Amino acid sequence: MSDLRSLLIRVILLVLLAVSPPLMINVSLGLGSPAYADDDDNDDDGGDDDDDDDDGGNAPRRVFTDDDDDDDGIGAPAVTVPQLDFAPDEIIVAGLSGPDLNQLLFEGYALLAQLGSTPVLSRLRIPPNVPIDAARARVRLLGSGASADFNHYYRTSQSGCERPECPALELIGYPVDRICARTDIRIGMVDTGINDTHEVFAERRLTVHRISDIAQDPSRAIHGTAVAAILIGAPESRSPGLLPDATLLAVDAFYRSGADERADAFSIAAGIDWLRARDISVLNLSLAGPSNTELEQAINRIAAEDVLVIAAVGNAGPRSAPAYPAAYPTTLAVTAVDAQGTIYRRAGQGNHVNLAAPGVNIWTAASVSGARWRTGTSFAAPFATAAAALVRFSWPDFTASQVGDYLIRGARDAGDPGFDPVFGAGILQLNNRCGD
Repeated sequence: MSDLRSLLIRVILLVLLAVSPPLMINVSLGLGSPAYADDDDNDDDGGDDDDDDDDGGNAPRRVFTDDDDDDDGIGAPAVTVPQLDFAPDEIIVAGLSGPDLNQLLFEGYALLAQLGSTPVLSRLRIPPNVPIDAARARVRLLGSGASADFNHYYRTSQSGCERPECPALELIGYPVDRICARTDIRIGMVDTGINDTHEVFAERRLTVHRISDIAQDPSRAIHGTAVAAILIGAPESRSPGLLPDATLLAVDAFYRSGADERADAFSIAAGIDWLRARDISVLNLSLAGPSNTELEQAINRIAAEDVLVIAAVGNAGPRSAPAYPAAYPTTLAVTAVDAQGTIYRRAGQGNHVNLAAPGVNIWTAASVSGARWRTGTSFAAPFATAAAALVRFSWPDFTASQVGDYLIRGARDAGDPGFDPVFGAGILQLNNRCGD
């Protein structure tokens, strides 16, 4: 009888489960919820009123979800997608003759764009199923294609902040209280976009030129705004510039491809060519990437017109290969140090390094409003650029090469005695460099 009663109870339970609504168990594990990305490395405690996300508020930047029906669970490692070094299907070449271009078009190459400089720089798309190395080799075999190269990508040399303060001007003896620091001189830069409506640029002489043939999503106005503010920020703003009365001609050559913000060699060369026609004295390049023959030629052309080109050595680390354009012989390569003159731990090193300048915890404009700390060799380069501009204004008879030599000779030795691959000639010094 007991067995019959037990069986009856089981049947009743099964019927109840079949007709009742499913039991909902709500367990919150954090998956699928918004995750706020903080990209300032603990630098948002210094009065920054801008989150640099260009969205006007505090919306989440990243949402992590698990929708692939697997059981990888919490803590599964994220997949890192490697960044591309160059456009996978493009070749650039200067001075390509008409017959050679026609031959390439016949072979399946496509002409994407041409830069109307001298020589004409062409941007080609390679035929399908042709390896990029083979395509470059093919173009170089042509009589006028010997300088052909990949369309390399370049990225800003930006990093997170590591210290709460950085008395950069005291480190190099910059003449912020002298009248010569308020002089008008024309400076060029190639960088990301700039928020030219930022209060730091109020009544400043700033022109922003975006490369018109870039069809991709525009770059974010973060890095370029910070670099430009170091150079010409209004004196009464939260980020006073080194040369607030200078004229700054800024080229936005960067664009976004997914999460990657980059500029290609063709776009940078186009920007340099645009600046070459506008009578600048110094060119700031706070970007880094691989060597490229066409980019080198563009830099050589503007350097040949007595423009001093200053470039950041990059943040790939002391054991990395030299980054370009800083490693080209026609540029002044600048690394970064902190307030005590200690080298920035991520700065590139090598025999191409010329000078060190403040680049750790630099107080400069944020993208939308206000200011924040920035660290990286990108932010050291404009200190050298401003110093070079100041010297050129004070001694107008100096050539670009003489200005570079002047800054190198006046540097304060650091590291190993004499020229070394970490600091170059030493730390930039501007004491008594106002012509007095």
